[in-house]
Amino acid sequence: MSVDNRWCTSLLKLKPMRMYYESRSLRVYLDGARDYESTLRAITPRIGENPLIPGVLRALPVKSWPRIVIQLYLLSRGIPLNPLYDKGYTRIGCIICPAMHRFELLLSYSEYKRIHEDFMNVSGLDPDDYFSMKWSKRRIYTE
Repeated sequence: MSVDNRWCTSLLKLKPMRMYYESRSLRVYLDGARDYESTLRAITPRIGENPLIPGVLRALPVKSWPRIVIQLYLLSRGIPLNPLYDKGYTRIGCIICPAMHRFELLLSYSEYKRIHEDFMNVSGLDPDDYFSMKWSKRRIYTE
């Protein structure tokens, strides 16, 4: 796993999504990806096909919205925010995601120590490499 080779995204997100869409013949889905989350997301079209899920159209209705605008929108409609935002996370995703900020990795480690330590053991990473985020540039697993 690395920032460029996120096998976990393919295995745990995209494959189940493809299976779900195919089982229901769905051809369009809404995605909450936003420009502010990454350079790649900033250049992603607002409406288009996700090349990793062929045949299904993806629409990004909040693509240009900053996080605070989304949170204010949800609150104005009485929709509670995910409590992880109150803990300091900027995005809600996998707790060992190689794309997370270092402070989020430390925060996640403080709450889910065993999972992080299991990952370090399985991947052969020492704590220095892990917490310096050097592992996010390495290929730890390949399909």
